[in-house]
Amino acid sequence: MCELRNDAEENLLAAILIAGQYNVPEVCLFFNNKLMRGNRTTKMSSDKIEAFDSPNLPSLAIFEVSIKINFDLVQRFTLEGKLKVQTEMEEQINILHISPCIDLDVIRMLF
Repeated sequence: MCELRNDAEENLLAAILIAGQYNVPEVCLFFNNKLMRGNRTTKMSSDKIEAFDSPNLPSLAIFEVSIKINFDLVQRFTLEGKLKVQTEMEEQINILHISPCIDLDVIRMLF
């Protein structure tokens, strides 16, 4: 029997540590000792420990012997400027639920 390595507990504890001790007001993903910006992170593999990465933006933080936060990349929360509410939204939106047995005619119908 093969036992799979699971680093979920380490990732969760590190994420809680960052949220509680550092000012990083962003949506992030902590995985494989790296804190990555949520909207710049992608799943690279479904069967490797290095499953997530941020290929187009360096990590916001790296956990090694010490925690290294790259504050130059962290977005700063500011109260300057006015809140701009978007009232005009695109109405032509489709949702496509993909499954292995999806019929190509369904896809053609949407486009």
